[in-house]
Amino acid sequence: MLFSTAGTLAENADTLALPAGYLETTALTFTSPRGKSNWCTPEVFTREKIVYLADGTKATGWPTWFTDLATQLEFNVKASQAFAYRWMGYAQPTALSASNQTNFLTQRFPTLLRSACLMIACEFERMWEDRDKYRAEAEYWLGEAQAANGLARNHMHRVPVVR
Repeated sequence: MLFSTAGTLAENADTLALPAGYLETTALTFTSPRGKSNWCTPEVFTREKIVYLADGTKATGWPTWFTDLATQLEFNVKASQAFAYRWMGYAQPTALSASNQTNFLTQRFPTLLRSACLMIACEFERMWEDRDKYRAEAEYWLGEAQAANGLARNHMHRVPVVR
């Protein structure tokens, strides 16, 4: 599920907390001053992107690189001033429960959920032909859900449709 949030990276801050259910960032843009911050893997970030001063402390400036760690985004420098940002990415939908009986998939793609459940049931019962039929349906609807949620517009790809 796509999320979009705006906020301010405080002066001297070099981290932002990840939202609940965070999966990945698609864009992190600073609106004041304007500019995009670039993502890289934690390994490359730690080895090549962090800017240190001679005394071993992290430099201050405009954050141009970031990586996502377990609970936060970390930037290559401490913010030299407060920077306004717009952050877009993907997060897991809220889990279904007695108090939360709907989400993006159940509201917009109930056939995906039904096909996936029937596929698993047919596999359990060893009904291979029916399982393959429901698998193809589930893959089709998964591709539709991904396209509707913006996954196909980015670096992620739609699941191939098996017919």
